[in-house]
Amino acid sequence: MKQLLVKIDENNGETYFEGFSCEVLQRGQLASLEQAFIEIGKEKAEKIIFDSIKKFTIQTVQKYNMFLISFARFRRKDIAEMLLKQLPERGFGVAKIIEWNEVTRRVTIEVKNSFESHNRKSERPVCIALSAIFAGAFEILFNKQCTIAEVQCTAMGGKTCLFEMVGEKD
Repeated sequence: MKQLLVKIDENNGETYFEGFSCEVLQRGQLASLEQAFIEIGKEKAEKIIFDSIKKFTIQTVQKYNMFLISFARFRRKDIAEMLLKQLPERGFGVAKIIEWNEVTRRVTIEVKNSFESHNRKSERPVCIALSAIFAGAFEILFNKQCTIAEVQCTAMGGKTCLFEMVGEKD
């Protein structure tokens, strides 16, 4: 297990993690808040969550991508793997690439211990935020819109959560 420094600014009521202002929620709490929001408006809530997280991811990955490109030529898969290594440090779970095909722009990512499906039971996939993160990163890496599907989820009884992304054709 790795130790990380979390600082608390008591005057402003803020928590800092790796130099970023953040919120610290107990594992499963964010998923519970997300679920409560979804119960209010189902599809609209899911779309709002997905779109807002995807937009944030695109902005973040664009900066990260430009930084890496300015120092050296990295392959898209190398950049994706670097991004996935950040997920455990943020408590999102452990992700790895199962399939990567540059020609068909098809990517499959497996996530163990997803923060969204932790201790949840559902008849359908529940990892909206992870789907949005992967969709936003994929869009920047391939410079194409993509479709994404969570095809396996631990909330549905799966061993891991599995995401499949396919980019638009030229």
